[in-house]
Amino acid sequence: MKSVLPYRIILYPPVEWGGLFQRPHHLAVELSRIFRKVHFIQPAGLRNPVPGDLGRLRNFIFSPRKRAAARRDCLSSLVVNRLPFLPFHGLEPFERYNAAVFSKFVKRTGSPYAGMVLWIGSPAPFLERTLDVLNPALVVFDWMDDYSIFSHLPSRIMDTQYRMLKRADAVFASSVQLMRRAEALRKERVYYLPNGVDPGHWAGGDFISAADKRTFGANVIGYFGTISHWMDAGLVKMLAEKRTDWNFVFVGPRADAGRFDALFELPNCRHVPQVPYERLPVLAAGFDVCWLPFRRNGLVGSVNPVKIYEYLAMGKPVVSIFLPDLGVLSDAVTFADSVASFEKAISMALDGKDDESAAEKRRKVVGPYSWKALARQAAGTLERLLHGKQPHINCQRKRSSEENNGYSRDQARSSEDGPPGPRI
Repeated sequence: MKSVLPYRIILYPPVEWGGLFQRPHHLAVELSRIFRKVHFIQPAGLRNPVPGDLGRLRNFIFSPRKRAAARRDCLSSLVVNRLPFLPFHGLEPFERYNAAVFSKFVKRTGSPYAGMVLWIGSPAPFLERTLDVLNPALVVFDWMDDYSIFSHLPSRIMDTQYRMLKRADAVFASSVQLMRRAEALRKERVYYLPNGVDPGHWAGGDFISAADKRTFGANVIGYFGTISHWMDAGLVKMLAEKRTDWNFVFVGPRADAGRFDALFELPNCRHVPQVPYERLPVLAAGFDVCWLPFRRNGLVGSVNPVKIYEYLAMGKPVVSIFLPDLGVLSDAVTFADSVASFEKAISMALDGKDDESAAEKRRKVVGPYSWKALARQAAGTLERLLHGKQPHINCQRKRSSEENNGYSRDQARSSEDGPPGPRI
């Protein structure tokens, strides 16, 4: 692969630049080191406005149109652009308007248009209207969530997701479950691109977090990320009431519609509002054990949580519900599915929290999952497609009858360039 590919990427993600630093942000940073230019487009969102959204509409219309990516390690080849989208979906005039705004921007910012890769991470309906007009060299659909599960979204979102999965030149799936669903809709060019971690970002936090450790107290069970309906509030509350000698800390924005109000009234439960990504390792270094108390449902079954990789990159003991994509991490993650099993697993993790050899083992487990390696794999696949070569199609791989919840560790393969699991 060439050091810099002579294409620009127009990346339309499901989340904005700012706030939580997630898969689209990491991939944008790393792809900007490989491609001539990456434009990260601030998205229009997927839900239609409701009463009380005046601030949201004002933000779309009046916010600055362009700014540099707010990270010191970002290159000049990565630019964040906000277009004057109107966040309405399923309404013909608004979709035509948003498509025109997007197409005008793409045409204005680069030529020839055939040198452009359109990387779509969100099934915004207006994007379909732009494909024939812009004629990109490749259309990539980066599938990180199954939007058909979100009942509050307009039906046009679900229809667009289905058509994007069929129409895109390539589909990258962030989880095994999503990969298999995509394979059921198309015969080729479906690739497993799991989530990953920036190991350097999460290293060294223990050296500068003494103040945070004193603040949290002893036996700290920590979680960071959005606090929402996919978390098992009942399980957390019962465990916190049972183990009053443990301190439960949740770091991140709340979107739980009050489900966690009763929990945060407990004396051993604390909510820390969202902190900048740069400070998160310092804060999380005060955790003794990290966990993932998610509910078991359709949404959670298809996710591959970034935070698990970040927990492990810090060397922390991790306790989680079982998810198919975490099977390859079973040497470093303890799985639990009830109050009793979580209590037992966390107790054991606390007993071994100071074992540095175990911490180093955890760091090594996620070493192959660096965002840099994942982006290089994705770029290599795109380069082969752009040059008309047929890359490996992982929907042709053999499957084992011993698969556990959609994934078999026996199928996992590793290389120097990428993580275990289905390869792209």
